[in-house]
Amino acid sequence: MAATSSLGTHFKESVTCSICLELFTRPKVLPCGHSVCQDCLQDLVRMGVDFKCANCRQPQRVTFGGEGSGTGQFRDPFGVTVSDEGEIFVADRGNQRIQVFTLQGTFVRQFPTVVSGEEKLKPDDVAMDGEGNLWVVGDLWGMDTDFVGFAVQYNKQGTVLRKFDLQATGWGRGVAVDTRRNHILITQTKDSSNLQGEVLLFRPDGTLVRTVGQQQGMKYPWYITVDREGNILVSDCLNNCVFVYNEDGQFLLRFGGHGRDEGQLKHPRGICTDRAGNIIVADWLNCRVEMFDRKIPETHHYRHGEAMCYCHGNTRTAGSG
Repeated sequence: MAATSSLGTHFKESVTCSICLELFTRPKVLPCGHSVCQDCLQDLVRMGVDFKCANCRQPQRVTFGGEGSGTGQFRDPFGVTVSDEGEIFVADRGNQRIQVFTLQGTFVRQFPTVVSGEEKLKPDDVAMDGEGNLWVVGDLWGMDTDFVGFAVQYNKQGTVLRKFDLQATGWGRGVAVDTRRNHILITQTKDSSNLQGEVLLFRPDGTLVRTVGQQQGMKYPWYITVDREGNILVSDCLNNCVFVYNEDGQFLLRFGGHGRDEGQLKHPRGICTDRAGNIIVADWLNCRVEMFDRKIPETHHYRHGEAMCYCHGNTRTAGSG
């Protein structure tokens, strides 16, 4: 009986994810040889931090790329998204293309960010919609004309499905998709003596639904995400903060503020949420990633390379420290 019980325990452990402690859902193999759920690995990839395998305690890192124009190399990689199938799509702005990798960092394919004919977009950001297609935002630069902004929908192989024009501003912009309402959310900064940022909500055909954020003093909103409840989260590079709105565009709160202390930000860029609703922000000039609890106060502080650490303030931080 003892042997049978031990065998059953061993079998259960062999089919259980060491991160979520549930039975495997689409298991993926780590570099060390152990497996975790694909969704759990996606959360870790989106965080962009090192972590230790819970089974062998070996540090795990998914690192790929390098500067250049060759296959698997980048020039100004600005945006990233992950599909349900576990493919990583990177907006390689300087090379005017989207590159696709596995969750382990193996190159799969690439396609040019064509708008029409020979015209190619310089992609600022990329997002996945509810049907598994990609939305890419960026601009075209002509030899004799001013640049023009576009939002383009591609399938996963790079075929253009639809597109619509965006106002030319000269500032970087981000894109996210509210899959529940099938709205395309795009950030925009108006270049004037007094910078004004906003979020534009479109239908896939390019029809403007509403504009969000004009009353809260946004300056340079770039990256944007939508959480599972439909809340809109925008990182403002010049205000050094994150703005949060509900699914109807009503302002909820802002957090962050300029500085190096925990919970502060310096020119935040990329932003996403994990399955638990935690908010993960790329804190650019502080050279770190900060994780905020979905309710903002009281959470844990994460040091670089550690998956669990100690209670210390209101953010989880991973960086060069």
